[in-house]
Amino acid sequence: MSASSKTSVRFWSGLRTIGGTVVTVQYEDAKIVFDFGAAYNPAANVLDGQVRLRQGALLHDYIRLGTLPGVDGLYEAEQLRGLSGIRPFDRERDARTAVFISHLHYDHMLGIGLIPEHIPVYMSRMSRRLYRRLHKIGEGVAGSRHRFQAMPGGLQPVRIGAIEVTALPVDHDILGACAFHIRTPDGTILYTGDLRFHGNHPEWTEAMMAKAKELGADILIIEGTMLNLPNDDGLPVDVKPADLAPSRELPEGWTREPDMPGLVANRLLAANGLALVNTAPRNVERLVSMAEAARQAGRMAVFEPESAYLLHTMTACRDFLVYESDTTSRLLAAGKAPGWLRKTAIRSVLINAAGVNRSPSRYLLQNTYGNLLELLDLDTSGGIYVHSDGVPLGSFDPTYGKLLAFLESLGLPFAAVRCSGHAPAENLKYIADMIDPPTLVPLHSFHPELLLPKSGVQLLPEYGRTYRLEGGRLL
Repeated sequence: MSASSKTSVRFWSGLRTIGGTVVTVQYEDAKIVFDFGAAYNPAANVLDGQVRLRQGALLHDYIRLGTLPGVDGLYEAEQLRGLSGIRPFDRERDARTAVFISHLHYDHMLGIGLIPEHIPVYMSRMSRRLYRRLHKIGEGVAGSRHRFQAMPGGLQPVRIGAIEVTALPVDHDILGACAFHIRTPDGTILYTGDLRFHGNHPEWTEAMMAKAKELGADILIIEGTMLNLPNDDGLPVDVKPADLAPSRELPEGWTREPDMPGLVANRLLAANGLALVNTAPRNVERLVSMAEAARQAGRMAVFEPESAYLLHTMTACRDFLVYESDTTSRLLAAGKAPGWLRKTAIRSVLINAAGVNRSPSRYLLQNTYGNLLELLDLDTSGGIYVHSDGVPLGSFDPTYGKLLAFLESLGLPFAAVRCSGHAPAENLKYIADMIDPPTLVPLHSFHPELLLPKSGVQLLPEYGRTYRLEGGRLL
């Protein structure tokens, strides 16, 4: 590294995968890490929920499987037993190290529970608020002992040595998502995290871009999930860079988040029996949309307890019932229910399968994949199963076929009503062109090479290489 530059950047994972982005930026002895999750690839993931996690060897197994990268100075020595070539965390040498999490999807935060308590983990205020509740309902991360720190409001930066990190809110399909603006004495970096314009808060992404232009962005590290456009089954279809024109508009066939209640309601109005919806609990705004869809269709939304708890504690939405499975009923009756479940039960009107079956056409019932067998207790005749970005996400997941086969065995029609959390390729090109950095680094994509810069240079980094920030470029 030349004497004129003390800033180094290294890419540890997430370059040609969906998620799993881990990047380090270091200036002298100050180092930041963003994000810290695992790539989303259910077809190749041996940890499929059936293979048992070895809690005492969790980090060892994650690194051996390639789920998490072997970042130097980020793990305790005892966690690295049996692994070589990774320098363990040293309280003096790594005293000025911090991790920053852009949002709370597993592909961006899975590994934060394995970081030593001495290393601060920062996230937006809303993300920390959401994480505390996810942890209570069992949707946190394994091994977590951290009291995660909220980044200051008012666009105030966090300082790690000579590095400044500012959180800039963006529109995504989870509360608390943000981009990071990073400043070192050698230049500026903007990391977008995951983002879009077609959600409920497009103004957040617009404001992020304007602020990035104001603060400067020598390097733009941008997610590229949708650079390989999906077909109707969610499978990638390659495009050429020449085909990609910048546009702020949403392409034909894409769905906006504000339109979701009406689109789902139309499906419900066409059904004569019980309506079911598979949507993720941590997509809190989608839960609110499903309650509104039920209202528009003359039905009442019924949510699983975990989702109901998030709605009670994160929103003003109260227009729903809570589904009481046999397991929930037994826990409550025996006085063994966790505190969050007891509070949810007290605040809510509960309804069980027998209650739903008295008049199935009155309800829209949430049914996540893990609770699929609850359908065996329900009268699903004349009903519909709406898939709204719940797990499994699409045909690239081996369990997707199992879901469809199960629904077919019940004679239950399937309808996908989805809204992506990621900007389409044209919007990504628009963002890149508007910011127009000297160096553009697309990642978080199967085809990052498709996103070309307007006037700067494109860098497709390689693993195992250290880059220096100098003169607005990574060298």
